[in-house]
Amino acid sequence: MAKKIVNLRGMPEDEMQEIRDLLDEHTLKYYETPTGNWGVSMPSLWLVDEQEFDKAKDLLANYQQQRYITAREEYNQLKERGEHDTLIKRLFREPLAVLFYAIAIFSVIYLTLYPFL
Repeated sequence: MAKKIVNLRGMPEDEMQEIRDLLDEHTLKYYETPTGNWGVSMPSLWLVDEQEFDKAKDLLANYQQQRYITAREEYNQLKERGEHDTLIKRLFREPLAVLFYAIAIFSVIYLTLYPFL
């Protein structure tokens, strides 16, 4: 019986492809379920052979750890060069979006606290 090994909802396309390549590289048989026409289905990768589940989980855990280390190093390099994203930089780059989110946040806070004021 097939066993789900990865939930793909919200995962970047490059990460999905790296996981597929990793499973192919280690000759693990899997199949993918799409999100469906209306996006309500669970996009996932399913392992065909349950006996290989532990091996697949170990491979994915190592992959995730390596991806975390790589992403952290990239962020630290951007931070050292002063190119990382900050609120001030985002405010100048996308002022309307920041204003919209600020209004939304303060509206929710106001509507939550209004009965008590």
